[in-house]
Amino acid sequence: MFLTWGLEAANGESGANVDLAVLKIFRIFRIFRALRPLRIIARARGLRILVATLMSSVKPVLNTVGIALSVFAVFGVLGMQLMSGKMNFCSDNHVYKKEECVGTSEDGTPMMWMTQPINFDNIFMAVRALFVIATQDDWPGQFRLSNACFAHKCIW
Repeated sequence: MFLTWGLEAANGESGANVDLAVLKIFRIFRIFRALRPLRIIARARGLRILVATLMSSVKPVLNTVGIALSVFAVFGVLGMQLMSGKMNFCSDNHVYKKEECVGTSEDGTPMMWMTQPINFDNIFMAVRALFVIATQDDWPGQFRLSNACFAHKCIW
């Protein structure tokens, strides 16, 4: 800012033709202001130890995630073999077969054959379903969907 102000003042007094657009490239150096908090880490011994511990834990955490994903993939393939394409439903709750899910329902809405939000149709959805079950995030809902699939809504 002071550099451009000084050059404008010099430009105005001497009449020289200085292109100030070239100096705007120095605005990029403002990005380095974001690195100022790193100086605190460099000075504080406790924070250095904390950051070093976090960095050293990255490799074991990635190993654990890799093992979990491989187990999910194996059981995902098993789930795909058992339930691929079988966790579908009709938008009308009284219709259980795909062949009967045509036309409109009693309230006038068109009936559609849809897939459950969490299913085993492909490996990505299977791993996602297993992740939901493993993290116990709405696993009762997933349990009900799979039970409904095997009770009377599935087409074998």
